[in-house]
Amino acid sequence: MTAFVDTSALAKRYFLEDGSDEFEAWLADAIPATISRLATVEFASVVQRRVRIGAVSSEHAERVECTFAADVASGAISIPEMSPELYEHACRLMRSVDVPLRALDALQLASALASGARVMATADRHLAAASECVGLPVERFGLAKAQGARV
Repeated sequence: MTAFVDTSALAKRYFLEDGSDEFEAWLADAIPATISRLATVEFASVVQRRVRIGAVSSEHAERVECTFAADVASGAISIPEMSPELYEHACRLMRSVDVPLRALDALQLASALASGARVMATADRHLAAASECVGLPVERFGLAKAQGARV
């Protein structure tokens, strides 16, 4: 299976939240999974936000970041580069899908399509709806909530 994982689902591997166990089981069959280069920035934001709100300690955040880096280094998560055409495709998607699609979600969806993904893993309702609009099957994993560290 060629699987694309957006940041809302990716966080479930590293933090305890609704859908974490289901995502972890699903991911075991989806490895290697693909994420957007954008997801690395979004994930850093997720981690640091949880530190700021006191959901995790700085030490937990550091372990999460190290585990994420190890997943990338091992090939369990692949991160293709984002071409200029990808941005143009994201703009076309925002004009063509009949659901509210934020700019970064459009880039995530364009990245998924460019990667040849056969499924989109997400916890984002709008991204899920947009993915289905373009014929990309979706695996949904709970709602994103800031909770404790999984790692």
